[in-house]
Amino acid sequence: MINKIIRELVLNPSFYLNLLKEHIYITFTSVFIAIIVGLFIGIFISQKPKIAAYIISVVNIAYTIPSIALLGFLISITGIGNTTAIIALSIYALLPIVRSTYIGISTIDPNIIEASRAMGSKEFQILYKIKLPLAFPVIFSSIMNMVTMTIALAGIASFVGAGGLGVAIYRGITTNNDVLILIGSFLIALLALVVDGILSLFGKLVSEHKIKKLKNKKVAMVSGIIFLIGLFILAALKLEQFIYGKSGKEQSTTGHIARKGLANIAGLITFDHATVNSKSIVVRKKKKDAQK
Repeated sequence: MINKIIRELVLNPSFYLNLLKEHIYITFTSVFIAIIVGLFIGIFISQKPKIAAYIISVVNIAYTIPSIALLGFLISITGIGNTTAIIALSIYALLPIVRSTYIGISTIDPNIIEASRAMGSKEFQILYKIKLPLAFPVIFSSIMNMVTMTIALAGIASFVGAGGLGVAIYRGITTNNDVLILIGSFLIALLALVVDGILSLFGKLVSEHKIKKLKNKKVAMVSGIIFLIGLFILAALKLEQFIYGKSGKEQSTTGHIARKGLANIAGLITFDHATVNSKSIVVRKKKKDAQK
C-alpha cells in the first residue's frame, strides 16, 4: 500500500498541489470571515448581557445542524462551488469565536475596568487596551481549535462541487480507490498538524512577551495569521514550480530528475515485493512436490 501511495504522489504531484492550494484557500477564507464576524458578535453581546444568552443559543443551534444538511440547504441559495463551502465553514467556525470572546471579556475583573474608567479612559480605549489583551489567551486558544476543526471539516466541501483535498477522498470513495482516500486524509491531517504547531509556537511567543517589537498582541495575532496564509501559498507555488517549471506545464530539469528518482524508488519497492512474493511461491511449490 505504501509503494502505491508513493507512486501516486510521484506521478500526479500537480493534482495534489492544486487540491492543497484550494484547501488552504477555502479554509483560511472561512477562518478569516469567522474571526472578524465572531469577534464583532462576541464584543457586542459582552456589552449587552440581556441578549447574550439568546444569541449564544442561536449560534449553538446553528452548530448542531449536520454539515451535509447545511451544505445541501445552501446549494439552493448559493449554488455549488467554493462559495457554498466557505459560507458553511464560516457558520461552523463562528461558535468557538463568539463564545470565547464573550467568556474572555465577561470574566475580566470588574475592578480593573472601573479603575480604567476612573482614570478617564473611554469605552473604546477600555476595549482596545484592556479587555481584548486580557481576553487574548482565551480567544487565541479557541482560534487554534477552530482552525484545526475547519481544516478537517473542509474535506467534505467536495460533496457540493468545491475544491480541496476532499476531492481526492470523494474520488476514492466513488471509485473504490483506497489510495486516493488515504492520500487525501493524510494530507488533511498533515496540514492540520502543521498549522496547529505553528499557531502553538506563535501563541507561546506572544504569551511569553518574546515579541517585544510589536506594540500590542492584536497586531501580532493579525500579522501571524497573514504570515501563515502567505507561507502556505508560497510553499505550494514554489513546490509546483520546482516540479513543473515556471510555466506550470513544462517540467524543470531538477524537478524531472526528482520525479524520475522517486518513481524509480517506488518501482524498486514494487519490484522487491513482487520478487519476494514470487520466490516464496516457488519455494512453497517445491516443498509440496517434495512432500508428495
